Amino acid sequence: MTMNNFIIVCLALTIVTIGTLILPNTGDHISSLIKDHAYGPALKLAENRHAAGDQNPKVLNALYQLRSYFGDIEGATTALEQLAAQQPKNIGVQMQLAEHYKSTQRIDRYISVLEKIVGYDITQPVAHMLLGYYRYLGNVEVETRLIKRLIKANHAAPSLIGRLGMLLLSQGELAEATRLLILFDDGTSISMRTERLALFELLIERGQYDQAYERAVRWTKSWRDPDATQYLAERFRIAGKNTSAQRLIDSSHVLSLH
Repeated sequence: MTMNNFIIVCLALTIVTIGTLILPNTGDHISSLIKDHAYGPALKLAENRHAAGDQNPKVLNALYQLRSYFGDIEGATTALEQLAAQQPKNIGVQMQLAEHYKSTQRIDRYISVLEKIVGYDITQPVAHMLLGYYRYLGNVEVETRLIKRLIKANHAAPSLIGRLGMLLLSQGELAEATRLLILFDDGTSISMRTERLALFELLIERGQYDQAYERAVRWTKSWRDPDATQYLAERFRIAGKNTSAQRLIDSSHVLSLH
């Protein structure tokens, strides 16, 4: 190679290098066009880059936004799905995909993405959104498994512990239901009655009369409800525990057997 040819090659390489540094990144260029409300040119540039094999997250996100803007819902969905596939553990991107599915009435896919997020991180708030859907759909088995996971991760409110207790009670798991409803009773506002009445029935049926009495006294003093006191006392009498029934009435200062 002659000296002149060597110089020409060096100059060419220098020009290419400088051009790469000066020309804006494609994703940034698209973002600038969007910022300037030049949506048509931005979409064209994004489509061209994507067709050329550019899978840059900025390009995919721009495609999602621009296709949505121009009413191409299927195209927008495809772009967002590709972006989410690139970043399976990015909670923000996965939630963006989930909300897109929800807004386009694709509820099965919406739930599927939420389940994926919870699979990565059980502490995410979407776990409670999922529970709501499972309860609405009547999917007791899946709801039960998710609540158990939340409890194991120490991320379940006492109300969820009570919910699981009621679910297990309906499934005949009486010992575990009793244990969970006791935890519920010890950790929630005493005004919540449904789970406590279920616990009372379990304690009576399992012959744990002393514990049933101690809890009933505490509840009735707080509730100040003659009907509730009468109901609990009657259950003691049916179980052959007349003394407990009378003591409960006396302690409540609400009713009298006479």
